[in-house]
Amino acid sequence: MYNLETKVFYCQIDSCRAIKEYQKKGLCVRLLAVEEQFFSAQALERKEGVEVISIEVSYWAFLERLDGAGRVPAKAERDKFDLLDDSVRERSRWYRLEVDWNTKTRHGYAYPTFSEEKPRYFELVSCRTESQTISLGPAPLFNQEVMKLPLSHDTGISTSNASPWTLSAFHVGQGMCSIVSDGKQALLLDIGAGTPVTRPLYQEGKITNELAQVIEGIKTIDLILSHADQDHWRILAWDAELRKKIRHIFVPENAKSLAYKDPAIKFDIKEIQRLHIVLSTNSWLDVYRSQPKRDDDNGQCLVTVFESAGKRALIAGDYVYSRFPSDTNKDVADLQNQDFDAVVVPHHGDAESAHRIVKARQGAIAFFSAGNHRKFLHPTQISRDNHKKEKYTEICNNNCPDVRRVTLI
Repeated sequence: MYNLETKVFYCQIDSCRAIKEYQKKGLCVRLLAVEEQFFSAQALERKEGVEVISIEVSYWAFLERLDGAGRVPAKAERDKFDLLDDSVRERSRWYRLEVDWNTKTRHGYAYPTFSEEKPRYFELVSCRTESQTISLGPAPLFNQEVMKLPLSHDTGISTSNASPWTLSAFHVGQGMCSIVSDGKQALLLDIGAGTPVTRPLYQEGKITNELAQVIEGIKTIDLILSHADQDHWRILAWDAELRKKIRHIFVPENAKSLAYKDPAIKFDIKEIQRLHIVLSTNSWLDVYRSQPKRDDDNGQCLVTVFESAGKRALIAGDYVYSRFPSDTNKDVADLQNQDFDAVVVPHHGDAESAHRIVKARQGAIAFFSAGNHRKFLHPTQISRDNHKKEKYTEICNNNCPDVRRVTLI
């Protein structure tokens, strides 16, 4: 746990318009932070890592105090602020937050990100944009472009008698999580969640958790993380037992996050540009690092294609179809010319995901992974309608309160 006397944190924004996990689920700014004593290039890159703190603070209190504003800005200014978390440059900006733990006013709360500790509440005293620029260093580069599973020295299992590999997606609210597994081994494709699936409900066991059931007998899991937004990895932070199973966490080359510096996952992080994962003689994963025309947060990502026994699925995180053709990675660009038996609809079915939808094979499934966030309103009706027009069968349950499994292939 961070020092109880800590009153100053240095933070980076994860989401400008999130929903609080606690405190009646009000609108908040979600940040990742370190204590003041660790705010230096040397401390952030130290070998043993640095504890990363999650902070959720009232959206209104944050904006009222930001750089001494003294008032909540007009809607036009707020709309501009709301878009900051789309920008790679703005997400790398640091903010200095000063808090007071000893008042009755509760603007927000903090807790160690990779923990089961209860939140500690505070009053936000001040908030300012930090003039000092500290860039985060990269994680180690994975030195293979082809990886074969199973690895005999890890599992002792031979591919000759392996069970069929399947792809399942999970309803996790405003997040994304899928799994490729043969029942004995598994790879996770994102492991995020969001409203109505929340940290307290998950950690207190108040929801049905079919992900936990699926991985119960699996000893070693690799995670392919499409990008660094928390709604794509938050279950990893919530679940200590799951973290014990993780061997590698593959992330896009040169796409950085403060979360990667926490010792709970720091030593598992591996950057990749391209990775072909052989699962069996007729099952594999291809993972491509995007090279987007527009440099934004959602565009700095990994796009995954799963193939098994002649069936093919696309899992692209928040990278929408219409961006494929202009991507300078030819493998990503070529996805627009392929057809699929299943897709996890990009970016939770937002309006952009309604365009240039990849071709559906007969009986293809479109899985919408979205929650009930009252600001985002995902999935959009146009995305749902257009996937149906392209002959996809829709699976959508954005009010599902549990972590529920749906087999796609």
